[in-house]
Amino acid sequence: MMDIRRLDGTRDRPTLLLRVDEALCLACGACVAVCPPNALFLRGLRLTVDQAQCTDCERCAAMCPVQALSLIPVSPSRAPISPSPISSNGRGSP
Repeated sequence: MMDIRRLDGTRDRPTLLLRVDEALCLACGACVAVCPPNALFLRGLRLTVDQAQCTDCERCAAMCPVQALSLIPVSPSRAPISPSPISSNGRGSP
């Protein structure tokens, strides 16, 4: 499915967040090596995810030898669009 990001940062489909099961993660770095946007980092023996950079490609989850990574769906947070101020004559305020 195509992922269309809007100018306000929202997407046209539910967002997937990468979840790391720290109890299973070996910090082997296999997932880091295959992450195209470089959204994964090893800090010591802990895997860190930059969710803003993640493109939900699932390469990391497929590469993980112990299935410590999974993508979970969440509803996209859509910022409300504030209406522009309109005066009583139907024109924008000066």
